[in-house]
Amino acid sequence: MRQATKARWSIIAQAVIVVLLQGFTACILAKLNSPAPASPPTGPAVPVAAPVGLEESDVIAYAQSCKRELKLPADVLPPWNCLAGIELPVTINEQPLTEANYKQLTGNQIGCDRPSWLGSIPCANYGFVQHRALSDDVDAYMICRDQNFTNYKDRATRLKDFLASSGVDSFNAYFAFDSLGMIWTGKTSGKTCFFDFVGQVYGGYVPSPDDERVPQYSELPDPKPPTELSTGQIAANVWGRNARGAWRAPNAVANGDSCIVCHDNGPIKGSPWMEQAIKVPVTPPNLPYLVVGKAFEVWKQKYPIRAISTAPLSDGKGGTTPQACTACHRIGSQSTCQYSMGYSVGKSSPQAKVTGPLNWAHAVWMPPQSDDDKAKGFDAQTQLFQSKYGAHYDRLACCCKNPNAINCTSQDVTVSPIGSVVAGTGPDVCP
Repeated sequence: MRQATKARWSIIAQAVIVVLLQGFTACILAKLNSPAPASPPTGPAVPVAAPVGLEESDVIAYAQSCKRELKLPADVLPPWNCLAGIELPVTINEQPLTEANYKQLTGNQIGCDRPSWLGSIPCANYGFVQHRALSDDVDAYMICRDQNFTNYKDRATRLKDFLASSGVDSFNAYFAFDSLGMIWTGKTSGKTCFFDFVGQVYGGYVPSPDDERVPQYSELPDPKPPTELSTGQIAANVWGRNARGAWRAPNAVANGDSCIVCHDNGPIKGSPWMEQAIKVPVTPPNLPYLVVGKAFEVWKQKYPIRAISTAPLSDGKGGTTPQACTACHRIGSQSTCQYSMGYSVGKSSPQAKVTGPLNWAHAVWMPPQSDDDKAKGFDAQTQLFQSKYGAHYDRLACCCKNPNAINCTSQDVTVSPIGSVVAGTGPDVCP
């Protein structure tokens, strides 16, 4: 359970850099001091222009550069509130968390229904996701998470506790998070910007990455922080932060994180966990994937992204049929090939205890079931999947391991226009 004290906020926990690798095989933690204002906010802040030419090392300069690339207005974007998002459910056999089953869950005696594919504690609860249209062509998504077990209660119950006893502990239980992530992406250009922060954070007021201004207490959402967190240095450490205190510098994200390894299909990553809250948009196969910012060029060098597919397969009638698994979306060459594709069709499982399978759709998430298929039994659906998609999956899985094999194709999607489809030349063959 969260043992929150005033010191928890006055001495900010060191931020950690989490490398987002699927399969949880490479979660690397590195120390990074959390920035905070030098003095508490005592009066109206005067905006200061972001340093020119510091797009690699200053988050505000980077965000302003992103706005230019995405053709967004120069106006400062409004702040975010984690609690305004949709809570990502964590359930056990489709039942909500209780004090009893949470004790079993935190003791690793049982698993949850839909674990996150990210982090060392995939069944940790109290995460929120939200979407905001920055323009007709640009979408923004923010996720706020507790990556550790805290308590079993949901947003409504924690709010009730805080209103009944508005102390530091109940305030922390409701408003405190230890991870933020944000993505801006152009729907027609494919240009994408990544922002994140890992460390203790107040989720009630999260400045947009382009915001110089430190908020005033009166601007914070209700319920406001208790009196002991309202003034002085502790206020500066808890909520008195501008974008530089809420988000890491782009070179820190680029060199200490690897968002694109997980987000290799496109900017927004879908999973059964995430799809409980929002419908994740599918990246069109012909849309380039262009990460904005010189700082992020290191990702192209360390984690080259290609779309993997295959030559057409036999349809069993003397003709051929296109690769079914890439008909609607791309299969990225990093973690999607290595982990997520197997998770999605029940061929492998995240490194977490998982309940079930509760039903066919719980075991096999992709492709989406038709209404007719849903009415069939588990064994019948297994046979149907194998007959329709088994050969497609097997060839694609082979091509993921060896993209240059005969019957495989790959395509560079990190350039605009996207690269030509390159056929494998062998000598290996993916049947």
